[in-house]
Amino acid sequence: MPVPRNVSALIPVVAREHRSLAGELLQPLGLHPGQELALMLLAESSPRSLAELAEILHVTAPTMTVMIQRMEKKGLVRKERSAENRRQVEVRMTVEGERTHDRVLAIWDTLDARTVSHLSPQEQVELQRLLRLALEGVREAAGD
Repeated sequence: MPVPRNVSALIPVVAREHRSLAGELLQPLGLHPGQELALMLLAESSPRSLAELAEILHVTAPTMTVMIQRMEKKGLVRKERSAENRRQVEVRMTVEGERTHDRVLAIWDTLDARTVSHLSPQEQVELQRLLRLALEGVREAAGD
């Protein structure tokens, strides 16, 4: 497949390839792309509600529920009712989740290295700067 010439066509191609590579790297841990992001969020702050996780990850509530159920079966997270709001489900990372999170961080280092392997250190810094500017532009255009 030829590489798209315009930015709007190239971004989804890069994102798709990046997600595919992430999936390959996460597979030995039994994780699917997106689950590592939930672990990262829970490592930052735990517990978090299912709704909060879904909002941050830009997925629907049913998608988040299925993701957390799969992670719970693997012993990575635990769901419980909120003490303040019994209708709300909170998610906590388990000890096994913490161990897996540490391995995920190493995988993300590998993912980063492979993603920018054709760029000089200066180009890597410039890419981050440009991606942040592009994100600002898209968010501004969307009214976020």
